[in-house]
Amino acid sequence: MNIPANILIEQMEEEMKKLKANILNEETSPTSYHDQVIAIKSFCDILLASERTSSAPKAPVVKHATVADVKTNKSGAKGDRLSIYDPDEEPKSNSLLDF
Repeated sequence: MNIPANILIEQMEEEMKKLKANILNEETSPTSYHDQVIAIKSFCDILLASERTSSAPKAPVVKHATVADVKTNKSGAKGDRLSIYDPDEEPKSNSLLDF
């Protein structure tokens, strides 16, 4: 349910006008304007609920690599790579059959 806040506020203002008119009429009892107060409270509850759902955590912004980043990484020396072996387990040659 995505109701714009300005529509809810307009409805609240209409109910406030009715409430003021009822209160200014001195012949009315406190129970006579109960409906307007309940309606205003309901509009406030809707606004508060929509505020909670709209402030849900958003996904972080992902920064993708640019063309310049890719070019600088390719132009680097190949000898700068980190070894996947421990220092004492370094193979003697590039053959897969050396154990």
